Amino acid sequence: MNRPTGQHANELQQAFEQFNRMSRVLADSYHELEGQVARLTSELAAARRETVRQLGETQRLASRMQNLLETLPAGVVVLDGDGCIEAFNPAAADLLEEPLKNQLWDDVSDRSFVPGVTDGGEVSLRDGRRVSISRRPLTKESGTLVLLTDVTQARQLQAMLDRERRLSSMGEVAAKLAHEIRTPLSTAVLYASQLSDSQLSVAHRERFSARVVSRLQDMEQMVNDMLSFARGEQMGDDEVRIAELIEEVRQGLEPQLAARGNARVDITGDFDETTLRGNRQALVSALSNVSANGIQVSPPGSTLRIHVERTASHMATIRIEDQGPGIPEPLRERVFEPFFSTRENGTGLGLAIVRSVVKAHNGEIAISDGEQGGTCIILRFPVSGAGHALPSGCGASESGGSWID
Repeated sequence: MNRPTGQHANELQQAFEQFNRMSRVLADSYHELEGQVARLTSELAAARRETVRQLGETQRLASRMQNLLETLPAGVVVLDGDGCIEAFNPAAADLLEEPLKNQLWDDVSDRSFVPGVTDGGEVSLRDGRRVSISRRPLTKESGTLVLLTDVTQARQLQAMLDRERRLSSMGEVAAKLAHEIRTPLSTAVLYASQLSDSQLSVAHRERFSARVVSRLQDMEQMVNDMLSFARGEQMGDDEVRIAELIEEVRQGLEPQLAARGNARVDITGDFDETTLRGNRQALVSALSNVSANGIQVSPPGSTLRIHVERTASHMATIRIEDQGPGIPEPLRERVFEPFFSTRENGTGLGLAIVRSVVKAHNGEIAISDGEQGGTCIILRFPVSGAGHALPSGCGASESGGSWID
């Protein structure tokens, strides 16, 4: 049945009104959406401009950092978590020589550095240059940053300064040496003049001859000590077994042991395969000097103890202990000073030369009380070929350092 015309028109009118309301709502929503799109577009454009600016700044910083690394005189090496070289600058390539990329650091160390020749954080390159090495872990990723600094020129200048200092110090002792040499020289001349006496018995002639030789030997030792100190000791390249060193020292001490009422040397330690790298003769001379001093200050018939051990830190420790009166604590550092001596006829150069030998071999020397009541001289040297040349925080101690047991 058909609806009345009036009712149909009313429904149609309501539909149009609802449509108009919906249209207005849609129009308002569209305008609001347009506004939001405009705002978002503006914000996105601003964000893009900021991103472009930051990217440009980052690129400039990266370029500047790259230029700095390329011009940096120190070598920079970046290691990954497995110890392989990820990146390096030209200075590092000059020091270590390529190939470096993706190479294990340990392999590069073995190829570039002289085994065992270390001085705390310093190592020697095979071409003779000295390099200081420091390393730091990367904070935000797995890996390590290694910094290599060529200190060759600085060490050469230091050596020249040390030599000049030694030469200037010689003037301070010239008068004393002249006096010291004059005394044995006058004695030698006196005994030598007696040898021309035809009435002199054979026994007296032999005794005077021995005294002349003894005084001349004293003067020779003084001159040799002075020359050794002025020249300074140089690091050699000999591979020296400690067992051979100690045996050579023992043989050289035999005359002094016999002259001191058959004193003896007690040598202990497990060191048959331990070797050092350096100047063989200088090492023998240094150990002989310390041992001879120990025999001279000990009573006749006493025992000089020499104990050698290899520590976990790839160092060889040599302890030389006498039965003498000991060295007072206030004098233990001074005895290493040039021209300081506690003996009446000493030049004060013996232990100064010993310390120069030890330092030239990247070692340490100190004094402690001996178990026998005398003095214990402790010398430590890096073992030849011990470990890779990348020390971490192991600096050499000065004389009398805390490493003494």
